[in-house]
This record gives sequence, C-alpha cells and structure tokens, in this order.
Amino acid sequence: MSVYGAEGYGWYWILIEMLRDQSEFKLDIQGKYAFNAIAMQLHTDKDAASKFVHDCIHEFELFETDEKEFWSNSLNRRMALKQGVSDKRRQAAAKRWKKEKANTSDEQMHSKSNAIKRKESKRNESKEKEIEIEDPASNNVTSDAAVFYVENIGPPTGFVSGKLLGWTEDVGDELVIEAIKRAVEQNKPNWGYTKSILQSWSRKKITTVEGVRAEQVQFRNQHQPRNLGQYKQRQSENVPEWFEQQKQQELQVKAAVPAEDIPDAGELLRQFNANKAKQA
Repeated sequence: MSVYGAEGYGWYWILIEMLRDQSEFKLDIQGKYAFNAIAMQLHTDKDAASKFVHDCIHEFELFETDEKEFWSNSLNRRMALKQGVSDKRRQAAAKRWKKEKANTSDEQMHSKSNAIKRKESKRNESKEKEIEIEDPASNNVTSDAAVFYVENIGPPTGFVSGKLLGWTEDVGDELVIEAIKRAVEQNKPNWGYTKSILQSWSRKKITTVEGVRAEQVQFRNQHQPRNLGQYKQRQSENVPEWFEQQKQQELQVKAAVPAEDIPDAGELLRQFNANKAKQA
C-alpha cells in the first residue's frame, strides 16, 4: 500500500465505504462500467482505479474476489459484529417493553410497588445489555489478534474491540500480536500501551515483525559504548615498549628453553612500575 502513498490510503478507505454501502458488502468488477463508477468515487481515471483494485486484491491481499465481485473479510466481520450488537439492543428493548406492558394493569392498584419493580427491572436489563456488549464471546471476535488479546490482557470492551479490529485490518494480526506481547512484557497489559506501540511503529513506517526486530537491532547497535576502543587504546599506551618485546621473546624461546630459565615479564613490569613510583 505504501507504493501509492497517502493517496493510496485515501482510495482504500473510499473503497471500504463503498463496500459498506452495498447490501451484501461486495462491489462488482465484471460489469462494463464497473470501474468507471469506482474511478468516479476515487476521483481518478478508469485504468488507475482498475490497477489499484487489482493490486489490493492480488498484491496487498486486502480484498477477496471470485473474479466477479470483491469484498473485505475484515469489513464483513465488523459489520456482523455491529449487526449483532444492534440485534441485542433491539431484543433488550422489546423485552423491556413487554415487561412494562404486562405490568400496566397492576400499576393502578400497586403504583408504588410496581414503580420500584420497574426501576429494578430496567437497571438489571441495562447491566445485562452492557455485559452482552462487552462479552467477547457475544461479539463473535474471531481474529487471531483479538483472541490473543483476550487470553493475555482480558476481554475488550465494545469500543476497544472496534479499535483492535481496525488496527488488525491496517497492519495485520501478526504485528498487532507482537505489540500485545511487548505490552505484557513491559508489565503494562492494557489497550492504551498496546496502541502507543502500534502508533510508534506506524510513524516509523514499520509494517512487519521482521521490521520491528531489525529496528530493535539497529537501536542496540547505536547505543553500544563508544569509548570501549579508546579505553583499550589508553590501556595499551600505559604498557612500556620493552614489556611487549619481552613477551615476544618469551614466545620465541618457550619451546627451547625451560620455563624456569625465562625471566618473568610480569615480575619485571611490577618492578618497573615500583621504581617509577619511587622516582615520582
């Protein structure tokens, strides 16, 4: 997608909006004027629109196709999730209305008692609805990243579920899972910290786990101690030249001369430093 730049991201979201407006969330690509209609929405020409859709399907794998129509699996999941929440709300409203209607005849005789019961009923139904919306099982979250989030951080709210699916659609399950892992490893298992990691990678144009690891290696290399070589150089400068020569001589005669006949270079160096200290 980055090959198209900012314009490509804009085109992609326009296509998502067009898909969402269709009854089955699919767009025709076989009709004679199919790409003319798409090009008009993208504010470009027919050939550019055709090439972009082709790349989104076959190069970037953002859409699926049967060569007659194309669609987005991630959009279909989100729309199913939205429809499921809407259905549950309608069911809860119908259930509440039914209870209120059944209690209408009793209100005239026991108005105070029935008022308390209705209030408690509404409060309980409100709690049930919140639980239904926030329960990941009822949300039908099926992406690998969402499952990994539930297993390692906990059930997401309806709002977080939408954000999680949005990031999964943008960068893929693998990168989102990597961000969740890092949040847990940093002892910050929450969506806010996970999102900040994803935003940081997005600003750096990192779109794969391999890119994340390469960036980490580069960071370590840049922050290695730079004075290590200088320290070794200064250390070698404090050793007198005759000491190095003595060591070389030891290596040359070691095979032919008994070890007890070879002067101890270390002892000579200690004597040299002691004499130097006395002179100072």
